[in-house]
Amino acid sequence: MCVLDVGTGTGFLAILMAQSGYCVTGIDSSEKMLREAEQAAQINEMSIHFECGNAQQLDFASNTFEVVVSRNLTWNLPNVTAAYTEWLRVLKPGGILLNFDSNYGSVNFAAEAEKKENVHHKLDKKILWECENLKKDLSISQKNRPQWDLQCLQRVGFVDCSYCADIRPMVHCSQDMQYDTLPLFALCGYKPVYCNM
Repeated sequence: MCVLDVGTGTGFLAILMAQSGYCVTGIDSSEKMLREAEQAAQINEMSIHFECGNAQQLDFASNTFEVVVSRNLTWNLPNVTAAYTEWLRVLKPGGILLNFDSNYGSVNFAAEAEKKENVHHKLDKKILWECENLKKDLSISQKNRPQWDLQCLQRVGFVDCSYCADIRPMVHCSQDMQYDTLPLFALCGYKPVYCNM
């Protein structure tokens, strides 16, 4: 079974999927992140194909993957609808999309970082304000998520769509993960079995 990890970052989901026996491709727009992902895969003795790519314009043929996964990506995409449309295109009929994200539009990163317990407390405040200003310009920051995402998936052609509003109790098991106070949602949708896309 072939899995595409979109916005793989340091390869966290890609490695988990490879450890579960899947054939995994991870893409990211950052060459630096991809180098870290390759190192992490080597350390974990996992064979994963990583390449530079655009989440909103994938360089894969239609009907290539059984599963598309993404984590902490859609909140910072300029055009989430385009991304969801592309993810549907590259899925094989009957394939599943799993997206894990948070509604970061409702949070002021710089203000939150003022709190000593915040994981970003020691970061350069200038960078945090720059990130905050960039985030404000993204239309996804104004959406009510994950409800908006669910409707978007349905509009572009996914079926049997659903979400869990907060999976933190299931996945934030270590103390290192307790810094993020926003709900982490899990969103899924299927490509129709009879789809000519």
